Amino acid sequence: MNSILFPVPKPATYTAESLGEHLVYIPLGKSKTIPCLYVPHKKSSSYLIYSHANACDLGHLEYVLAYLAEQHNVNVLAYEYPGYGIAAGTPSPEGVKRNVMGVLRFVMDTLAVPTRNIILYGCSIGTGPTCYAADYLSALDVRQPCVILESPFQSIRDVAYDMVGSSASLAPNVFDNEAHVRTLTCPILFAHGLDDRVISAEHSKALYKAATRSAHRMLELIPNVGHNTIDEERHLQTPITRFLKLCHKPVRCDHNIGISDMYKVPPAPRTRGSGCLLL
Repeated sequence: MNSILFPVPKPATYTAESLGEHLVYIPLGKSKTIPCLYVPHKKSSSYLIYSHANACDLGHLEYVLAYLAEQHNVNVLAYEYPGYGIAAGTPSPEGVKRNVMGVLRFVMDTLAVPTRNIILYGCSIGTGPTCYAADYLSALDVRQPCVILESPFQSIRDVAYDMVGSSASLAPNVFDNEAHVRTLTCPILFAHGLDDRVISAEHSKALYKAATRSAHRMLELIPNVGHNTIDEERHLQTPITRFLKLCHKPVRCDHNIGISDMYKVPPAPRTRGSGCLLL
């Protein structure tokens, strides 16, 4: 099932060297790290945490993340999924959730960014971990972030039902976005192409209806745009700008919220007690 959910692009589209100074390694536990693409904005106290779509890795995102940072005046941090790009591990819903939470905790605890300064942005499969992280913050009863869901789905089982009908009942109900959205009180923007043949725009419509507790919800349906042709610059610039202007009210941070150069150092190879490399 995981191989169907997570079609890892092979080979990876980047190396540790090709992303240069924008590649950082966020700690996960005592011995693991998460490769992330970091686009700073020196005049911003906001952080946008980006969960990418399927069949791509961080190497595909350099332009779009730089655009989001410049256009919307935010620091952008996109994390890699286990098994994608140069990230270790095997992709799974649990692994993706661990990574988004590791990055979220790093931004909140290590960088001390207030939760109201955080924007959670998910695209396609990335809306799953984004809704999960938003639900986590909602349960903490803290100042809510803004959430942007691009081409979201109600749940993986609902997507499977669109494709194979009643046989989808056999599919595990992972990434139940609708269940999370029902609990969220934060502002949410749903954006979807009306010609999407992978995840129908009906999913965004259903999620919008389910988000009755949201402080402010917006639904942007884009005509003549499919799943792989939606573009943040051409199609989403105006709705995202309008949404953030209305809902994103960051507070000033007097401390440095930039990511230190110490996180740009690749992790050392893991060794056994004998000093031999693990192969």
